[in-house]
Amino acid sequence: LKLLELIARCYFVECAMGATAGAFSSAEESTRVDLSLGDPAGETEVPRRALLVERSGLPSDSFDGRHDYAYASQCTQGRRFGRGSPLTEYFPPCGFDRLGFSVGGYEDQSFMNRADGWHVAYHGTDLENIPAILEEGLKPQGGRSRPRHGDLHGHAIYMSPYPEVARAFAGKVRVGKQLPDLILQCRVRPGSYTLKNEGRTWLVNDTSDVRCHSLLFLREFVLFDRPFGYAGARAGEGPPG
Repeated sequence: LKLLELIARCYFVECAMGATAGAFSSAEESTRVDLSLGDPAGETEVPRRALLVERSGLPSDSFDGRHDYAYASQCTQGRRFGRGSPLTEYFPPCGFDRLGFSVGGYEDQSFMNRADGWHVAYHGTDLENIPAILEEGLKPQGGRSRPRHGDLHGHAIYMSPYPEVARAFAGKVRVGKQLPDLILQCRVRPGSYTLKNEGRTWLVNDTSDVRCHSLLFLREFVLFDRPFGYAGARAGEGPPG
């Protein structure tokens, strides 16, 4: 079973990498194109929000509705986006619903700024690990001597600018080889990470250089063993991030 799960993950990562083969491999290259600081298509109200909060298993006060966003299934609409300084390409998680965590624990919240904040990346993990992540932050190798998904590139926190890649390492593969539907959206301090896999993997050494601010749920999925999907979000004005 573990072998089949590994094969499924590898296949998914290869597909994600193939889909993003034309992406830039460095922050410097991504500044050469016109990257928008605007919002991907979507809406600020997340349908069935209460069910998603229940699904997370976290106290309701862990979330701040001001940071919620329902990304449309085709949220880029031919545009390319950027965040942080230096401006680096941001790949929106189209088709996901975002529940924003309360980030009030940080005295300085400028890391969330669009133009001069930190860069956007994603992290896949098990739902059961999220309370500890919120309390203590992400740790190199998940704080384990033997990380579940290995440490191909050494001792570090593994991030990706692509939600598809992060999803391949989020929890267990489900029945029918469906990959998990939950990932974390984070900000990473500019200059704190090194690039691997042509920029598809970011390695961060210090916990303080990553701040996870939202939990993302893939919209077209199964929740509580019953169909959970609804019409794609409409274009609208979104929150910072």
